[in-house]
Amino acid sequence: MTAGLEAKLSLAVGARVMLRRNIDTKAGLVNGAIGTVLSIAAQHVTVQFDNVPAPCKIDKVRSRFMVMKNFYVYRRQFPLILAYAITIHKCQGLSLDCAIVDLSEEVFSDGMAYVALSRVRSLDGLFLTAFDPQSISVSVSSLGEVNRLRKTHRPDLPLYDIPHISKRKRKLTGVDKTVSPSVKKVKVNPSSARDNEDCVITGTETPAASPFNFHSVDVQWQQSACQELGLQYCTQTPVRPGGPAVPLTRPDMRSVRRVQGDGNCLFRAFSYILTGSADQHIGVRHAILDHMTNNAQYFLGHHLVGYDSIQSYIASTGMDQDGTWGTDIEMLSLAHLLQTPVFSYSQQHGQWQRYSPHDVDRQLMDDIHQRSMYLLHTGNHFNVVGSIRKSLKKPHVLI
Repeated sequence: MTAGLEAKLSLAVGARVMLRRNIDTKAGLVNGAIGTVLSIAAQHVTVQFDNVPAPCKIDKVRSRFMVMKNFYVYRRQFPLILAYAITIHKCQGLSLDCAIVDLSEEVFSDGMAYVALSRVRSLDGLFLTAFDPQSISVSVSSLGEVNRLRKTHRPDLPLYDIPHISKRKRKLTGVDKTVSPSVKKVKVNPSSARDNEDCVITGTETPAASPFNFHSVDVQWQQSACQELGLQYCTQTPVRPGGPAVPLTRPDMRSVRRVQGDGNCLFRAFSYILTGSADQHIGVRHAILDHMTNNAQYFLGHHLVGYDSIQSYIASTGMDQDGTWGTDIEMLSLAHLLQTPVFSYSQQHGQWQRYSPHDVDRQLMDDIHQRSMYLLHTGNHFNVVGSIRKSLKKPHVLI
């Protein structure tokens, strides 16, 4: 985990780079901006961005993320990555004069080929280095929905044939034997940390098994939450209800509802749970930050270390800007705001992390059987968990 910043950044004058943070949206310094390195100094990198008239000095940014409960890491790094080549997901929203596109067997999702091909302004600027016909695929569920709508509202229109698409085979290219086994206990001295260090560990806690249940929110909860947050209720979120007696096992990956990976994934996932649509993520972000501002006494000092106000935290992280990654702090804020726990399953560690209103305000009763929100964390992206596996083996839950 690197908090969305490069673990090791290799740059040179003349290198093509992409900005990974929203720094000044009005000036065009936004996540995804591409430019060329002009000079490199110890504290800043000067970049001439394609859509910004004047060269810009890019300083290091500081990011914070939670490794486990009460175990935080701060990282400092230039918010840049090399951008001679980028993934299809990362190129969304770009308009390019020229692009070399690889549509080989690595294209694994419906619509990816369209996103890649539509980045260029004209066919004269499009060059294909590889092409696999299977990379051009259509969403079977989308075709099914179109057919349903035509049957209901436009029976005069023909129906699409639903193709039978087999799953793409994935090849194992290697095994990394350098990964050490998980560390169960870490001893640190947080008081020895210096503010200018690139990585600061602020505390630890040993994982422990806990008998929590899968008891997801229902439509009544959705409608009440939407009214409280000023959001528009769209439809019931397609998740299995579970119940107070259903053990919390690992997520059923077939049930995972995927949201767009544009830096807003945490807020999109919450929007999906709340409203049935991921499109109201901006409203969710603002509601979370407003709650933090109005309840600063619960967050400053214990959960937010090194900030004298919520406003300074927001200004430092750019958390109020579209595309800024959400953190555990925002998860705690929403849990406290809605009095509803949030569970996040880490694929990397194979365990659930629980964020409870009780973690914010110890005066609140901690009901381990109440309805909750469930997320899947894949390392740098959040999705929504719709159901769990029917397994007697329970993963660890950090509380």
